[in-house]
Amino acid sequence: MKRIASSLMVLALSVAAFAPAAQAESKLSSFNVATLAYQGRLTDNGIPGYGSLEAGVNSGTITAEDVVQAAIDSGRLTETTLQDTEFVTAVERHLQNLVEHN
Repeated sequence: MKRIASSLMVLALSVAAFAPAAQAESKLSSFNVATLAYQGRLTDNGIPGYGSLEAGVNSGTITAEDVVQAAIDSGRLTETTLQDTEFVTAVERHLQNLVEHN
């Protein structure tokens, strides 16, 4: 079951992950942002992937705001996304789900 969920996650992310950074106007979903972080695609912007991300989320040293800011810095989201509290809260929920289910 874990393999199926992981495969679906990778498939859902594939289109968004490889989109050029110049397309920041077409906003990623909160799920895609959390998945990008988990897969280590935001490491250039200070967010570690996989186990290190899980540890940081568990300890509180990595927050949803940090992940959203890293996605903004990488050109994947617009600057205003950080002020969207519903979006940031959704990223937090997805990060918690990733940590709890891995």
